Amino acid sequence: MFPSYQIIIVDDDSDDRQLIIEAFSLIAPDLSFGQAFDGQHAIELLDSVDTAPSMIIVDLNMPVMNGLEMIRHIGSQQSQTPIVLMSTSLDSDTVKLAMSVGATCCYIKPVNYQELCSLAHQLLRRFVPQMLKIVT
Repeated sequence: MFPSYQIIIVDDDSDDRQLIIEAFSLIAPDLSFGQAFDGQHAIELLDSVDTAPSMIIVDLNMPVMNGLEMIRHIGSQQSQTPIVLMSTSLDSDTVKLAMSVGATCCYIKPVNYQELCSLAHQLLRRFVPQMLKIVT
């Protein structure tokens, strides 16, 4: 049996992956994460798990297989899994293409940790609300 991950983060920048994990963990500490450094590695990771993740967050620009190529490849296999494309810059043509190949939504990477935490909360509320930390 292979581990299952609720969120898979695909980004060639290990610091970005770690910051995303920290932001999500702050809000939902019980989440489990898988990490991949490019699209090809992500496909291998997805093929090795027993259950589909609750969300995939993928960077646009990566070596070997970029985010669009990865989304195109896994789109039909992961049709029930929200795929969030994030990049340091996005133009309308890239957003349209990403959505047409299977991305659920697209975001420009937040410029600071507070914005990243806000985006993490928004994505959890939209796609994995059962994992939100209940604050009384």
